[in-house]
Amino acid sequence: MDGLEWLRPKWRGLGAKYFRFASWLSTKLFDVVITDSSNMARIYGEEFHCPSTVIAYGAPIQYSTSPQLIQGLGLSPGSYYLVVARLVPDNNGDLIVVALRGPGPTENWSSSVTFPTGMTTPDGFGKRPIRE
Repeated sequence: MDGLEWLRPKWRGLGAKYFRFASWLSTKLFDVVITDSSNMARIYGEEFHCPSTVIAYGAPIQYSTSPQLIQGLGLSPGSYYLVVARLVPDNNGDLIVVALRGPGPTENWSSSVTFPTGMTTPDGFGKRPIRE
C-alpha cells in the first residue's frame, strides 16, 4: 500500500469514500499486504486490523570511486543534496526547499540556489505554489 489516498485533498466526497473502501477491500482479498513504510504498516494495522510486510523505498548508500565525475558540474563530494521527487503537493516540495535553505553540507550552499515563486507542476496538479 502506498499512501492514504482517501485523506488527500484532491479526493473529496465519493472519491475519498471509494479509495478508503478499496484500501479496506484490499486487506480482505489478498493473501499478503505490502506497505512502503513502517508508518503505513502501523496505519493499516490500526485502520483495518491488517498486518503487513514492509518493503521500504530507498537503496544502500554507495560512494563513488570517481568523485571527479561531478567536478564538471561544479560540485564536490559532500557539497550537495540530490532529491528525486515529483513536484506534487503530497511530496512536500516546499518543505524540501525550506529544509535545503537551512544549514546544509556547506555554509553558503543555500544562498547560491534560487527557486521560482509560484512553481507548479506542468499538469496543473500542484495548485499549491512552492514558497520562495
